Amino acid sequence: MALAPGTDRRPSRTRMIWDSSVGKKTVMAVSGLLMLLYLIAHMYGNLKIFFGPGTFDDYAHWLRTVGEPFMHYEWTLWVIRVVLVVAV
Repeated sequence: MALAPGTDRRPSRTRMIWDSSVGKKTVMAVSGLLMLLYLIAHMYGNLKIFFGPGTFDDYAHWLRTVGEPFMHYEWTLWVIRVVLVVAV
């Protein structure tokens, strides 16, 4: 089927990158790196349980207040959750 005159559109730059194998591999590498960094940070936080309940509670409180006063209470934690969901 022939195209009507004037409808020859080039795909956007984002579409061209996504359609290439290099673009897909880059997205996969970035999302994998994000999940690896989360895994290391999560492991570090869980290791605090061996230093006693007080240390673990302080870490849990820090997770909720990190970024204040720039970000409100628990906002940084929600940003991390959203980034991880998008990375998956």
